[in-house]
Amino acid sequence: REEAEAAKREVSKLRAQRDQLQAHLEKLAAPTKVLHLADNPAAAAQKQMEVDLESAQEEIKKLKAALREGGNRACPEEMQQLRTKLEHSRIKLQ
Repeated sequence: REEAEAAKREVSKLRAQRDQLQAHLEKLAAPTKVLHLADNPAAAAQKQMEVDLESAQEEIKKLKAALREGGNRACPEEMQQLRTKLEHSRIKLQ
């Protein structure tokens, strides 16, 4: 019985302490305001970086595909030079 009474007193004491701490916390929190930015600059920069990275990766894929498909193709100027040399060689052979 004495233990039960002591436990009840302890519970009552702890509840009072809890209520006091909650009141103190509410008093401290009252003047505090939390501002949420509608246009968060850090989030916007992160999003722009992701878009730029995705765009760059897509461009890399396209360039690699172009190299695979036409990597052996010579530029038009080089082709013209080769044609000219071929014509000169044909003329010499005749």
